[in-house]
Amino acid sequence: MLSVVSKVARMATSFYSWWVGVWKAKAVTISFTIFALMFLWVGLIISGPWLNTMDRQGWKCEIVSAETASGGMGLRGGSSAPLVVVHTKNCGRINVSGTTVNLDSKGQVAASFEPGSEWVFELGWYTRNFLMKVLQLPQSVQIYHRVN
Repeated sequence: MLSVVSKVARMATSFYSWWVGVWKAKAVTISFTIFALMFLWVGLIISGPWLNTMDRQGWKCEIVSAETASGGMGLRGGSSAPLVVVHTKNCGRINVSGTTVNLDSKGQVAASFEPGSEWVFELGWYTRNFLMKVLQLPQSVQIYHRVN
């Protein structure tokens, strides 16, 4: 009877040693994978403005309405950036921001988007492939012009 108990104890000890080795190997792999994904995520966010200058595509959109708003640019009580939210018939909601939209001019910019008029909004790679598809945020553009 004692030999059976000792065999079971040795089997349990060897199984425990095997399990610890497997767990350590997987823990390192999981930790490395999580670190790599976090590094990629931060890299995409930091390089977003640069990636948005690549592969710009012009979307021709028919305006339904436009209104002024403020976008969250700060943390807990920080400042917010002025923007114009444009609702379109065939492109969805588009946030217009950048150098042409400031606190003084955002009303004029919103008024320039007359219902029924057609505008071309230039969207970069980052907006089309990361903001819209991954984060599911509305398109954000800085370059736009009216179709004559």
